Amino acid sequence: MTSTTRWLIIGGLALAAVLGIAYWGATTTGFGTCANHELSSADAPNRQWRVVVFKRDCGEAMDVTTQVVILPRGENLGNRSGGIFVIAFDHGAGRAPWVEATWVSPDSLLIRFDDQAKLFHRTPKSGTIVVQYVGVRRAAA
Repeated sequence: MTSTTRWLIIGGLALAAVLGIAYWGATTTGFGTCANHELSSADAPNRQWRVVVFKRDCGEAMDVTTQVVILPRGENLGNRSGGIFVIAFDHGAGRAPWVEATWVSPDSLLIRFDDQAKLFHRTPKSGTIVVQYVGVRRAAA
């Protein structure tokens, strides 16, 4: 193998690594075309945690989702994605499903949501916080 070929291979691998790291960073941090819009939030009774319900919109190519995250009190939502709960209507609905999060106690959370939505993710426990879910069929407005 010539010296030039070796340097081309090393350069190609380095470029692939840099592009891979950039892609990973963009997709895991939520950086890019997605935007979060906080819909509601509530502090836990012990004021240690805050539950945030938010709409995440990633443009026309993706569903608009409603997501729920539990954050340490004082931490901002930022542009994160995921969390303990993620739902959406079928693609093209153009709106985010209704979700309501209520603290039952400092370590118990109740999440009520539109049972017509498509469920992507739900977690029964986040650290020491137990999460209960209730699907609700709401009357049309």
